[in-house]
Amino acid sequence: MTMVLILNEEKLLTLEKALQNYLPAAIKIYGTILNINRGKISDLEVVVDFWPNFSTVICRRCIKEEIYNLAECTFTVFSKDQSSLYNLLMNDNVVNWTNSFMFGGIDTSYLELVKDVAACKKFTVNISVSTCAMILEDPGDLLDITSEK
Repeated sequence: MTMVLILNEEKLLTLEKALQNYLPAAIKIYGTILNINRGKISDLEVVVDFWPNFSTVICRRCIKEEIYNLAECTFTVFSKDQSSLYNLLMNDNVVNWTNSFMFGGIDTSYLELVKDVAACKKFTVNISVSTCAMILEDPGDLLDITSEK
């Protein structure tokens, strides 16, 4: 079974800096960690597979009681390794596959993996929205648009 580590405040600051190396792929989880570190979100916890050399990071609601509101049971995921992500998703201490939840941020390349884990857990998957983010790395590449055009 994969080790599960819940990060404390000090490690979350280190994670924020580390995730900058994986932008733009890590933009969703980076933004979540940034908001946690700035005190804008207080009811999330961050799970990693290893520390400090993590491969997978999952943000989830702190497990206090059963959550019935789907919007409150959202996971944000960043992974550099499919097997690490698979192992964390299979771990019942990370994801409770008996309740409904949604992934608010996960790379679309992992959708088949999520479907496979869900099938193993006898969980029905419904992919309702898929969003892609595009990031312009060099603003100099923008076309010059003048009022004459």
